[in-house]
Amino acid sequence: MQGTTVHLPQMTKANAIIIGISAGLFILDSLFRQSVGFSTLPIIGLSWSGITSGLITQLITYPFAPSSFIQVLFSGLILWFLGCELERQWGVVRYLFVLSVATLIGGLIYLSFAAIFFSGPMAAISLAGLAGISSGLCLIYAILYPDRQFVFMFLFPMKAKYFCMLLIGITLYQGIFSPAGVLAWGHLGVMLGAFIGLRLLVSPFASQFLAKLEYRFSRSSGGGSSFGGAQRNRRSTRTHLKIVRDESDDDDKKPPKYWQ
Repeated sequence: MQGTTVHLPQMTKANAIIIGISAGLFILDSLFRQSVGFSTLPIIGLSWSGITSGLITQLITYPFAPSSFIQVLFSGLILWFLGCELERQWGVVRYLFVLSVATLIGGLIYLSFAAIFFSGPMAAISLAGLAGISSGLCLIYAILYPDRQFVFMFLFPMKAKYFCMLLIGITLYQGIFSPAGVLAWGHLGVMLGAFIGLRLLVSPFASQFLAKLEYRFSRSSGGGSSFGGAQRNRRSTRTHLKIVRDESDDDDKKPPKYWQ
């Protein structure tokens, strides 16, 4: 039986910037909290109390707000393994468009739940980090490649569509039963936003608008950027996530099993 090998996809520029900003702010926030007792979370994290205080920019900055080390690590890995492939296929303009739609819709849904169902100290809980974005990417990947397999907790292989169902189920459970369930509703909102962003990509109006934006981006970057429309079309058929088959499988009857 063929052994399973791990292939690390090449990091794309947009995802490298997103991961770098998130990791950098996490480190700076940790240093500030340890040295002067100051945290950037109330300023750039998204909360109902922050929005009502006039910090509208939180709707844009909250994915980069400092969270736990585990969340930074695993969200960064999701962006690396899944986000980089999607960025290569769509181009940087379309990829960032989907992430922006997901971020905005997720933030608005989070604020709605915080305003209606949560009050008092709960209104000050900040939605922060790339966990919502990484969950949205998992949903998109499960829609596009439902039969590719993830290795859940690095132990249990399962198809992407089942992994996504499990992820939604866990998040719903947290939203209903967790004391800080408003955060889970925020993550579910980002997943919904990712789905809407994916649907908008194929709409005529959005397609024309993004094509123009992509053309301008390509020209501003000198016409040779790997993110341009022509480059994206040539690269869309290539991927750095390799499909590995078990030699014991019948290639004519069974689909590829693992993404790596």
